[in-house]
Amino acid sequence: MRINEDSEKVDIDAKDKRIIGALAENSRLPLTRMRREVMLSRDSVDYRIKRLTKAGVLLKFVPSINRQAFGFNTFHAFMVIDEANKGKHQKLLSELKDHPNTVSVLEYSDRWDIEWTLIARDIREYDLVTSEIVHKYHDILLERDSLEVIKYYNTINLPYGFYQGKKKTSLEYKETKLDRKDVEILNILAKDCRASTYVIGKEVNLSPDAVMLRMRKMEENSIIRNYTSVFNLSTLGYHLYTFAIQVKELTPIDEKRFENYVTHHPCVTRAVKTMGIWDILLYITAETPKTFHTTVKELKDHFSSIMRTYQTWVAYKEHCYNPFPKVIYKEFKEGKS
Repeated sequence: MRINEDSEKVDIDAKDKRIIGALAENSRLPLTRMRREVMLSRDSVDYRIKRLTKAGVLLKFVPSINRQAFGFNTFHAFMVIDEANKGKHQKLLSELKDHPNTVSVLEYSDRWDIEWTLIARDIREYDLVTSEIVHKYHDILLERDSLEVIKYYNTINLPYGFYQGKKKTSLEYKETKLDRKDVEILNILAKDCRASTYVIGKEVNLSPDAVMLRMRKMEENSIIRNYTSVFNLSTLGYHLYTFAIQVKELTPIDEKRFENYVTHHPCVTRAVKTMGIWDILLYITAETPKTFHTTVKELKDHFSSIMRTYQTWVAYKEHCYNPFPKVIYKEFKEGKS
């Protein structure tokens, strides 16, 4: 859960922050190299990582995978739920969390109750997947809306200040033929991307060298964008806001200026261009309401000429996050891809 407002804030020091940043940039970084970056002994780094994990700050080590390389597009389904039927509400949440197409299930405190981020090959498949859910839970779904992601401007797991190097990674990928072994490797990495090539090799029946070669090929082709980590932002004192923008017009020059701005903004952790009633979604992390207010004011000052209207939705809790949705592995396993 990358946000959970029920979590207590955890005190961290400068060394913890550097470790967190290092793991966000490259979660496969060996302890022997990490100790040089944070200027601590290997054992001290290992101890601090375990302490951050136990405290609920560090949740898991994951690869950032380009799902478009597998022919999948990303969609956002927003829902308003009838709170009167608590049992069915919880059942819906459980089904969305376990759904093979799910990337994330995010709960809000205001305009929307749930944002379901999922993948599908096209709009028809998206309609089939969501229609099945609507049919089961039509009696508690009061309102719905959908967006399709057209383009990613930026996507990171932490505010800019945690990163020591470049925070932006390649969002493009090279066409390459992947086989079942590649997908099995990705499936293992999605559970723990610090797993050694020896451990992965035993599970997929390949030598460690063969695993390494396949991983490097996927990295070079940006199928694997990078290796990062998932953190509970609430334990670090951050709140998450989704800022939806409807634009008047977005010329190529304006779009490039906007992309450059949000990519380097210290509070914007994810920015996507979408198709639907909203044209852009920004996911903004801020330590205080004042910081968020300042961020919005800056956006309006810089881009008043292109912004028609906007809405803010306050995130309460992310119920799940799957960097590699089960449907991808399932299709390869069944020979459908």
